[in-house]
Amino acid sequence: MGTREVKTTAVRAVPLAEAARWRRGLVGAKAANLGMLVAAGFPVPEGWVLTTTALAGSDADLDATVDEIDAAMPDAVFAVRSSAVAEDRADASLAGRYLSTLGVRGPHALRGAVRACRRSAGEPRLGEHGGARTPMAVIVQRQVDADAAGIAFTADPITGERDSVMISAVPGLGDVVAGGSADPDEWTVHGEQALLVRGRNRALTAQQVRQLAALARRIEAITGCPQDVEWALASGRPVVLQARPITALPVPPRDTLPPGRTWVKDSARYAEPFSALGASLAPAMVAAGLTRAFTEAGALVSRVDARMIAGEMYTSVITPGRPASAPPPWWMLGVLSRINPDLRARCARAVHAVDPAHAQAATDRWQKVQGVHLDAAAARLRAVEVTTLDDDALADHLDDVRDALEQAMRVHFALTVAVTVPIHRLVGVCRALLGWSQNRSLMLLAGSSPASSEPGDALRALAARVPDAERLAVRETPPGALWDRFAQIAPSYAAAFAPWCERFAFRGLTDDPGSPVLWEQPLLLERLIRAAAAERPGTAGMPAGAAGHVGAEAGHAGAAGNAGAEAGHAGAAGHASAAADGALADARAALAGAPAADRELFETTLRHARAAHGVRDDVAVRTGATFGGLLRRAALEAGARLVARDALGRREDAAQLDFATLQAALRRQRDDDLAARVARALGERAWVRAHPGPQRVGPVAPPPDLRGLPRAARELNAALLWMRDDDVVAAASPIDPAAAMPLLHGAPASPGTATGPARVVLSAPDLARVEIGDVLVCRTADPTFAAVFAIACAVVTDHGGALSHAAIGARENGIPAVLGTGNATTSLHDGQIVTVDGTTGRVDAAPEEGNRS
Repeated sequence: MGTREVKTTAVRAVPLAEAARWRRGLVGAKAANLGMLVAAGFPVPEGWVLTTTALAGSDADLDATVDEIDAAMPDAVFAVRSSAVAEDRADASLAGRYLSTLGVRGPHALRGAVRACRRSAGEPRLGEHGGARTPMAVIVQRQVDADAAGIAFTADPITGERDSVMISAVPGLGDVVAGGSADPDEWTVHGEQALLVRGRNRALTAQQVRQLAALARRIEAITGCPQDVEWALASGRPVVLQARPITALPVPPRDTLPPGRTWVKDSARYAEPFSALGASLAPAMVAAGLTRAFTEAGALVSRVDARMIAGEMYTSVITPGRPASAPPPWWMLGVLSRINPDLRARCARAVHAVDPAHAQAATDRWQKVQGVHLDAAAARLRAVEVTTLDDDALADHLDDVRDALEQAMRVHFALTVAVTVPIHRLVGVCRALLGWSQNRSLMLLAGSSPASSEPGDALRALAARVPDAERLAVRETPPGALWDRFAQIAPSYAAAFAPWCERFAFRGLTDDPGSPVLWEQPLLLERLIRAAAAERPGTAGMPAGAAGHVGAEAGHAGAAGNAGAEAGHAGAAGHASAAADGALADARAALAGAPAADRELFETTLRHARAAHGVRDDVAVRTGATFGGLLRRAALEAGARLVARDALGRREDAAQLDFATLQAALRRQRDDDLAARVARALGERAWVRAHPGPQRVGPVAPPPDLRGLPRAARELNAALLWMRDDDVVAAASPIDPAAAMPLLHGAPASPGTATGPARVVLSAPDLARVEIGDVLVCRTADPTFAAVFAIACAVVTDHGGALSHAAIGARENGIPAVLGTGNATTSLHDGQIVTVDGTTGRVDAAPEEGNRS
């Protein structure tokens, strides 16, 4: 290859052509893959590998080795790329996580490029994927003078189809294709037929496309799995720049639902597929919790079953009588409720369940006893230093956390009836006495759920006590640089922020016990810190709609506008309370001439509903989110140990193992097939994202007609059906026929208007991309999204209604919300400027000029 010898004392550098002879822990996965291809005769540019030993050594030793490589390849122009140990594996590619530098000339520039690549292993952007610092090698290659370059996939990464090769190409160097900063030509090759799907670059001929497809197929044959190949054409000849397995290639799920029953996918509550860890635990907790809650309350439910199909949650409600059969006519159900022993007993229990005193006792018990006990249990588990435990003790700790999570979820589901009935009763009373809609009635509850606004309010409160000089230093620090320098530039702010993190940043971001926590999103934490520091005085009293509009306008108006976005959320709880006070004043004015009994009914019903509403998100945060976060912490520690054994590629891959397998691997009872299990779990979840399962499976039975039931049983079951229907079908407001058709239409869930750039969030890691003043667009939102609501200017969701956690969070944070649009995440795109009207349920597009992505 023409390279001179480089000293390899302590194995600091090896020729790329020989990299396959060395262990991956020394040269990294990418270099080992390229070395294998060189040995198999594939055209790969010459180069050297700076080993993990060299990268872990002193700067002086590293620079000396770099200088030797430069001298061995005189006058070369270099491409410098990472070769991390956990990179380019079948279960984890980590593509794009580390810095690459092209066009490097001379020893000084080469030293700088290598150091920059090494630094990127510890940059905050890695944290947003939940990664930890991983051993890294660096590849230094002669840069190809490319006529064209791009990427070839030997399988469709969206559908998983294996009978075609997909090729993207641009003229010149191909780094813009991998980085997503160019519009490439897109080709598909079936057999020998090459089809240009889109593009105007004319970077390749059809013959060259077929030649590249054949090259990619040969690499797949050598490696034994579908490949993502980066290639270049130099003087008409193809060369391979790197090749890695296609991770999370969609594969159809193996599991199926039991036939003969009605199964409903709970997209509103669980919009994102569960991890394998969460999927192995959640169904049993959901089924047992709901069955017990409904049985004790006397609902017309015999049993609730739950199943996971590739992370999608399906539930089946078994009612008294024959499974999946149509309910009896209303009059017959009424007769049966009086003569059938089981139904008579259920109706008797319903009297107790709908008694306001029962709901009040349940919420009091939560606040004074159950919540306190769970907080103490969480504190005990959090105090365990998982890094100091041996493997068996860590496996035992996982058992302890799972048991605590099960106990917490029993409490969570037991409060379902006590929370739902009082709110349903308020909507009914407002409709009967005031003629109000559901959405207007629920505005009476704004401000009564402090758990939904507490993270943002607490952060703003502590930032208000920070010295002005520190606040200014935070605001002036360039984006992306604050997290590492926070303690140095704002020591008192950082000291106050630490307990805030202990309280809020280690909760699970979704209902999935395997999902990431806020602490794994340092860029998002940085934006929260910056937003709180930039709050302007004098905005705390602004009404919610105006505050949201200030934030919206700021979202795409530059630095000055961002100050407005940050200020627009000041005092979220105050905005929500002001909205509720306005609604209450309207209600009392309308009832001024009503009988005293009606006024007393309204006031009593409102008092009970506010108490129940205040508990709903509080319970979710202190049960599933808190203990799910603790399970995530223990699983990541287990994952780190499995990475050290080379059984997994990344520590977060532990969340893609079921609980029993993770424990067995930790106890060294099995670790031979973990990577394949992770790849399978990721592939099934990729499949259901591309091919979502049906919303309903099995026979469809209409809901029961409750007219014949005794009053208490009728009210209880109506409330539970109302709760279910609000999640499944949002109540969109009618469209004004005189107005232009909106881009999207859904349920108006929090009033006011806001304009800003859309930020589409499909999974918890995507939250790291939400910036100050964005319109948060997601499938649904969990209570722990409250921290993100502190910087978003509005919320738009695919699923959910006015009772959902997204609605509560938006109202409590004083930002507009339109929910249940059905297709917001597919209709809107990042950076698209939209106006959200949470009063009418409209989402309108603004002109495309000035969009940011």
